[in-house]
Amino acid sequence: MSTPAGRATLDPIIVAAASHTCILDNDQVRVIDVRVPPGGKVPMHSHDTCYLVYALTPAKIRFSFPDGTSKIVDANVGDVAWRDPETHSAENVGTEEYHVLNLEFKQASGKQKAA
Repeated sequence: MSTPAGRATLDPIIVAAASHTCILDNDQVRVIDVRVPPGGKVPMHSHDTCYLVYALTPAKIRFSFPDGTSKIVDANVGDVAWRDPETHSAENVGTEEYHVLNLEFKQASGKQKAA
């Protein structure tokens, strides 16, 4: 995935290697397996493209943003969320492992290529 100059250090695969594992990377999508234990923290990182989050476990996560705001998200198994590009840190404030798949889409347009 190409990363704008100066943002490479905010790639979750680099800054959060303990919790983020790339399981697929091609010219269309990058799939990241995310696992954060209860009480675990993920440092500030960026998602430079739109992405989809698919929850594999129930969890309660606090997301904090560079402007100092934060929000708590409750996830249930099977929840799917569309996210625009963003920068945040995360903390698992729940009692179970936070386990999701992040699907980062690489094409700027939502149009599919002709067959």
